[in-house]
Amino acid sequence: MTGDRNTSALRVDDVITLTVNINDYFSTELARIALVVGNIQIISISKFVTEMANETLVVTLQLREGHFGNVTITFNSVDKNQSQRCGHLDQLISAATEPGEASPAPYQICDGSDTPCIRGDHLAISITVILTVYTSASEIIK
Repeated sequence: MTGDRNTSALRVDDVITLTVNINDYFSTELARIALVVGNIQIISISKFVTEMANETLVVTLQLREGHFGNVTITFNSVDKNQSQRCGHLDQLISAATEPGEASPAPYQICDGSDTPCIRGDHLAISITVILTVYTSASEIIK
């Protein structure tokens, strides 16, 4: 699989074209191939393939929140079910996250002046902890 742009810093509404080459497959029964991007099934092909075949799938997406995540190809037939990541292009990553990180919560952190912070800004956080230590049950009664 290849993409026409860097897939590690994408944003909602970005447009990306993905090209998937599926080589040397066949099935004795009806084969179903699907491209799944994030949690959205993009393309689904169902056909009888009795000899070795190749497919090239090309899709242009305007990204939505559900597109971010793993990119997989699924192959299903009567005798085989397989899901496979797509080589070096195995994820579409939001620009707001790092690889392996979950998308941030839709809240903004602000300092005392209500100035929104962005990724990479330094933020001082003050946490006050009150700790009460009792040494014996008789001190609790006092």
